[in-house]
Amino acid sequence: MEHFNAQLGIYEQSYEDPTLNDLAIEERLLSLLNKALTTSGNHDQFFRENHVPSLINDHQVWVVTQYHFDIHDLSKLSRTIKITTRLCQINKFFVTRYFTIYVEGQLVMELYAQFAAIDFYERKVVRLNTASMAEYGLVDKDHQIKFQKLNVSEEFQLKEVCDFAVTSEDIDANAHVNNGVYLTWCFSMIRDHTLINKNLREVDVKFGKEILVDHAVSVRHYAVDDKEFIFQIMNDSKQEEASILRMKWL
Repeated sequence: MEHFNAQLGIYEQSYEDPTLNDLAIEERLLSLLNKALTTSGNHDQFFRENHVPSLINDHQVWVVTQYHFDIHDLSKLSRTIKITTRLCQINKFFVTRYFTIYVEGQLVMELYAQFAAIDFYERKVVRLNTASMAEYGLVDKDHQIKFQKLNVSEEFQLKEVCDFAVTSEDIDANAHVNNGVYLTWCFSMIRDHTLINKNLREVDVKFGKEILVDHAVSVRHYAVDDKEFIFQIMNDSKQEEASILRMKWL
């Protein structure tokens, strides 16, 4: 069994954010997500500083392909946040990170994020340089996940369809719509729903095709039951599904 090098493999970062409690639930989720992704990038930098060979080469960038949020309690957040991250799964094309998010010592959320690398110019997925991860013992196999398959069933009730305009502010450094914008679109469709301020428990996201600044977008909101919703994000310019998202409440 491969030994996990916790000294290099687990990275921890603390944040001070006095505004968290002033935010709506969905804004708290997005704020914590952004901090988790920052922590991930800093862990990659920590690897480089410790001479761990990079998983990717020049002109290659990381993109998120899937999320699973396991939400414990976002109702009361104080200003001090601690986030830990580690690699938990890796193969030739994908790497998955596991995050824990603590507020004042209380675990408020766990997050799994799967990443792929693409060539920035060719926009194609590339193979990862995985040998160093095993050599340095940097994959914690005690925190693995099987991401839920997301789809739209004929049994789901279509509640609403909304069109969204992609603006330049929605585009990130990878030249496509930032993954947090997908969440913002979906949350905006249920802002007046009675569930929005209740106990949101799980969020799953599968990113399929990228959306660019000149693309037309629509989001289809389906009800699985009274406590579970599916959102299908369509790239109408290409007539294809770009992403699918699931939310579940207690």
